[in-house]
Amino acid sequence: MISEVVNNPLVYDYLIKGIGMEKVVETINNLCKEKEMEISTLNKKRKTAMLIKKRIYQELSKIGYNVHYNGTKYLMETIYYLYYKKSHGTYKLEKEVYPIIAKKYSKNINTIKSDIIKATKKINYDNRENELKKYFSYFLDNKIKPKLVINTVLNKIAHKK
Repeated sequence: MISEVVNNPLVYDYLIKGIGMEKVVETINNLCKEKEMEISTLNKKRKTAMLIKKRIYQELSKIGYNVHYNGTKYLMETIYYLYYKKSHGTYKLEKEVYPIIAKKYSKNINTIKSDIIKATKKINYDNRENELKKYFSYFLDNKIKPKLVINTVLNKIAHKK
């Protein structure tokens, strides 16, 4: 029975009857310290995530994306996912990223893709060409495409660390 308890991943520690109050207090204190460290680590991760999302939001706002559009929300999620994936240049949106976003929002992949394209087309009509060329470092041919936006924003937020 002890081996089942010891090997159970849900059991932090166990105490044997008659070990004394000092050992009980020590075990509880150790558990509390470990949980505090876990909470601290989780809070740091949340703060970092919020900072990255804020940077993505700011970059998309600079270009002229309307943050109230679903396509902009999906694009932000795509960029956030790819930021943590760390392999920015080697991804297939429709096969690797959009399915994850679609599952999160209970949508189909085509809805995610088309909403992102619609939001991107909107900035093509709303912004002045010279400002967009400056933002994209003159790598702008005719129309802005989502992949160009994703790569540019990823590069800009990666360099702001």
